[in-house]
Amino acid sequence: FSIKADDETKVCYPFDFEFRVCYKLNSDNVVVDYKVTNPSDETIWFSVGSHDAFATPEGFDKYDIIFPEEETLDNYLLYGSIIGDETNNIIKNSKKLVLSNDLFDVDSLVFKNIKSRYCHLVNRKTGRGVRLDYADATYMVIWALIDGPYICIEPWCGAPANEGIID
Repeated sequence: FSIKADDETKVCYPFDFEFRVCYKLNSDNVVVDYKVTNPSDETIWFSVGSHDAFATPEGFDKYDIIFPEEETLDNYLLYGSIIGDETNNIIKNSKKLVLSNDLFDVDSLVFKNIKSRYCHLVNRKTGRGVRLDYADATYMVIWALIDGPYICIEPWCGAPANEGIID
């Protein structure tokens, strides 16, 4: 899939660009590559984030997200679509994030600088699941509709933020 800058895109994003998303199916996985091309000599500013959604027909609250390393995940609170610098702790020194409806009372969960470079979404009862690799992502956003049949695990390389969180 690709999109190039035109008069319509320049209303919201004033730079020339080409953005490609390439999907490759292997025997037991899907590889997604993102490529941004700047056709001009002008510096452009951008960030890429995915919106990967995984079906959880039993309800996402029957699943856990398992990390290979122990994580301490502090959720950066959202103020509309802006990420604040206030946090609340979700897990401390654990490899498991137990998914539940009440996690999303605050909207999305926004984590920064997760040590693990992949995670597994695993059904607690069956042990079945998927692995999501996010080698270069700085942020991870997790989002779900209350009682929804899916969960979004979104690796992002940047985020809308206030001055307190930007590196």
